[in-house]
Amino acid sequence: MQMDDLLSDGELLERVKQRDGESLLVLYRRYRLRVFALILRVLQNRPQAEEVLQDVFQRLWDHPEKFDPAKGQLLAWLLTVGRNISLDH
Repeated sequence: MQMDDLLSDGELLERVKQRDGESLLVLYRRYRLRVFALILRVLQNRPQAEEVLQDVFQRLWDHPEKFDPAKGQLLAWLLTVGRNISLDH
């Protein structure tokens, strides 16, 4: 376990906002399986689900400010983004 793995989602997001790719990777490792499971359930297609999963984390990288911790947890936001992209796909 690395030191970054011990940081909270909020701390990692602050680092992502500062363009720290390692922090994004920690969040990806932390949440990818749960987000992927939802996307796969919606799409029923593994290659498309893998693409959408990348899109979800790309969106987090491109626009970390769109996540509002006052509205809920990061996992809920990632799941919502994943579901919405899946439905649009």
